[in-house]
Amino acid sequence: MTSIRSDTALKRAKRWNLNVNHALYRKTGDWYHQLKRFPGALLDSDGYVVFETEDAYRSCPELRIRQDVGVPEGISKILGYTRVTGEFDVRNTPTSYEKAVALEGARVDVIQSRLERNLAARATCLKKHGFVCAVCDLDFEKRYGSIGEGFIHVHHLTPLANGERISDPAIDMRPLCPNCHAMAHRKNPPLSIDELKKLLTQNAG
Repeated sequence: MTSIRSDTALKRAKRWNLNVNHALYRKTGDWYHQLKRFPGALLDSDGYVVFETEDAYRSCPELRIRQDVGVPEGISKILGYTRVTGEFDVRNTPTSYEKAVALEGARVDVIQSRLERNLAARATCLKKHGFVCAVCDLDFEKRYGSIGEGFIHVHHLTPLANGERISDPAIDMRPLCPNCHAMAHRKNPPLSIDELKKLLTQNAG
């Protein structure tokens, strides 16, 4: 575990056994600096959400990613948020109010580069393939009702890490739920759609 941004994030990530390369903590869960390495986690006072890939992070509809990251409703509203209230032992927190104040709200200047996403390409992919996961057939609107309408990740069959290229979204991209998307990127190069379906079949039940 490396590059944890703050002492509080470090303690929580270790206690909660998060296997991440970058973690950021904010008590209220509504504002963060940028996650720069993945898997990465955003933590609040009650739990955390892990982004296995940068694409999962960038496409998360609850995040307002600009120079910093705004989360208007807090990370607890993000699908995949894990609540662990009570698991963080107060003995691991600063021993005085003054020390806690000193640790809170530190400003950090960050210069970073990122892989640019084309929103029109995402829209083209979803117009062609719909909002149902291409691996497990999860339809968020059917599962969760109106709150799930329009929610899905978009997976690049050829990884963006391979460099800038001309892409046909209808051919090169597929809708995946966050779980299947994360599992695809557990390998490098990522697992194919067929490989993921085979894993689901092999492990059914």
